[in-house]
Amino acid sequence: MKTRMSNYKNHLKIKHQGCEMAQHFAEVQADTHSLLVDDTVSMRSKDFQNRFDTHLSNQIKVIIIDCMDLSSADTTKAKRALLEVREGFWQTQLRTLTRYGGLNKKDERKI
Repeated sequence: MKTRMSNYKNHLKIKHQGCEMAQHFAEVQADTHSLLVDDTVSMRSKDFQNRFDTHLSNQIKVIIIDCMDLSSADTTKAKRALLEVREGFWQTQLRTLTRYGGLNKKDERKI
């Protein structure tokens, strides 16, 4: 989860067009989702990082809803496959896929 959130933060900062969350925040930049991303300010400055993290924390809440025992999977590939199936299940149950108006579209092809 830590890696995924780190990737999201990076994608938001650079406005990565391959990330649904970054696209969403870019589309509503002038709205309440504005993350104070300013092209004239160094993104490496401590002040920028602190403001960005605080503002992002006010916009996104992460709730872990499931935990899996991956001891039966022998390889990293097998673990990833189990996790992707479970993630697809929750995306469907919680209706977070784009076909329901959500931001998730990655697993839509698998379900």
